[in-house]
Amino acid sequence: GRLYFADVSADGRADLIVHGNDGKVSVRINKGTYFDGGADWSAGWSNYLGQAGQGRLYFADVSADGRADLIVHGNDGKVSVRINKGTYFDGGTDWSAGWSNYLGQAGQGRLYFADVSADGKADLIVHGSDGKVATRTNTGTYFQIAPGDDWV
Repeated sequence: GRLYFADVSADGRADLIVHGNDGKVSVRINKGTYFDGGADWSAGWSNYLGQAGQGRLYFADVSADGRADLIVHGNDGKVSVRINKGTYFDGGTDWSAGWSNYLGQAGQGRLYFADVSADGKADLIVHGSDGKVATRTNTGTYFQIAPGDDWV
């Protein structure tokens, strides 16, 4: 399995997100001195455990509500967003496509998600195999390429 840390509960503290070998994603809320026992929020993600060429999961606040959402990078190259509903992630919508060469294979590019535009919404950051870093701005329903989005 894999562990992730992101603020899922919108209290300003990183919570523990557990991605089990069984494909379940569960959330353990940060209580200040410990993480609670957790609850399952989503299932069916066994092919998203970080193996090269397989899908990847990310957790970042895409909707600007203070709660980390689930971002799914499928091995078909699509990036979809599943909004955090407080006790589960919704069914998701596709936000971008064409990223199949960014799934962690050696020598390929990599995707990241963080708020680079200071609007509270995580943007798509692209690290190309050529070493360049570019951004795709979060519009609220898709990641937009814009003039000047290449940073390095």
